[in-house]
Amino acid sequence: MIEETKAWIEVELERLASARLELIRGDEEGGHAPPKDSRIRQVETRIRRLGLVVAALPNVDDGMLHRDRAGLGSEVIVSEGENGEEITYVLLAGPSIDVDAGEVSLGSPIGQSLLGAVPGDEVSVQTPRRIRKLVVRKVVTLAQMLDAPEIEPERASAMSSLVSAG
Repeated sequence: MIEETKAWIEVELERLASARLELIRGDEEGGHAPPKDSRIRQVETRIRRLGLVVAALPNVDDGMLHRDRAGLGSEVIVSEGENGEEITYVLLAGPSIDVDAGEVSLGSPIGQSLLGAVPGDEVSVQTPRRIRKLVVRKVVTLAQMLDAPEIEPERASAMSSLVSAG
């Protein structure tokens, strides 16, 4: 499953790189400053995150890649506290994690608590100051991201079969 996932991520990275160039060219023709476009930043963030996932794949086992629950590369939305403030975390591995962007390491207390979580789960996270109680509201897995609607239907179908085979 890891090799198939890596291959599909690499295809997605190529697609995103092409999309990024098209967005930059479009902005240049329109007279906008290319790096300030929010869509370009979104694509660049996705490229960086998928790059971190690919880099981590040799060091993970299939148990960290899930189609139906939080795993490597997943985006997890949780609520905390009485006010139910929502926080979004992206589960990653490696040295280049951007904590300010909500990225957390699978090896961190938050990452360990969220690994394998599904919506509705309540998890406890031991931090240096206190135990945090989080309720998982939504999980978007790596497999679901690769099946995103903007991917051509035949490719999405092939990706589904690859990432669900594990």
